[in-house]
Amino acid sequence: MPDDQRETIIADHHTTFHRRKEQKLKEINGRGVSIKDELQQLVAFHDQMLNKRARLNLEHDQLSAAYEEKRGTAESVVEQEPDYTADKAYNDAARFLKSMQAEYDAIAASSGTDGLLARKQVCQQRIDDIKARLNGREIAAQARQRIGELETQQREVAQQQADCERQRGMLELFVKTKVSMLERSINNHFELVTFKLFRDQINGGVEECCEAMIDGVPYGDANTASRINAGLNIINALSRQCGIALPVFIDRRESVTAPIAMNTQTIGLAVSEKDKALRVETQSQKEAA
Repeated sequence: MPDDQRETIIADHHTTFHRRKEQKLKEINGRGVSIKDELQQLVAFHDQMLNKRARLNLEHDQLSAAYEEKRGTAESVVEQEPDYTADKAYNDAARFLKSMQAEYDAIAASSGTDGLLARKQVCQQRIDDIKARLNGREIAAQARQRIGELETQQREVAQQQADCERQRGMLELFVKTKVSMLERSINNHFELVTFKLFRDQINGGVEECCEAMIDGVPYGDANTASRINAGLNIINALSRQCGIALPVFIDRRESVTAPIAMNTQTIGLAVSEKDKALRVETQSQKEAA
């Protein structure tokens, strides 16, 4: 084949390769941005629900404190002032109050002497005493009414808090399910390596990360042979996804005894004590030896 024709074919292959590579990268980036935006929206909604829960807890505590305060006041008043409506002495006192008031009004209208004035003061004192006892009964009734209102508000806040907890639980379950499905979808492209894209937090949420795992061991903690095979596995997956097969150089080839099979040409760079200069050995030469 002429050199110019071969260069033209190579240039066409390079152009096609770069165009397909850019297209695949755009698709991957687009999906990644979409997933990231959706996750950010879910995290924002999750934070909003947490803030609402904190606000409801604060309102619940305030209403509970007010309820306890009013109940204590009401119980104190009720203990001190019993219900007089069914008490005969109370009814007699009420009738006596009316009669004393009528007598006082009649005396005040008919005479202004000192004796009558003194009697008026005694009657007024007795009237004031009875009124004070009646006022205590009214305060107790008002306190009981307020207790009922606070109990109703407490039940409403407790229901709102329960609804908030239920919504937050459903949201956390949805986020974790979405994360698990995303990780499975990505890891299906790899045979040896699995990627951990999210990390569970203490508060039950998730945190974004990207950590390669080899048989459950983080890439940074694995031995050299495992890291080399993990890299080859990642190259195989990307080659299949992009539809491209390029030569692969394996550095420190002597560190791995059984590299995984590759779908492309591999060049291993190994250290050899007997070789003082660079020596190239093909697979056929190695098998013949």
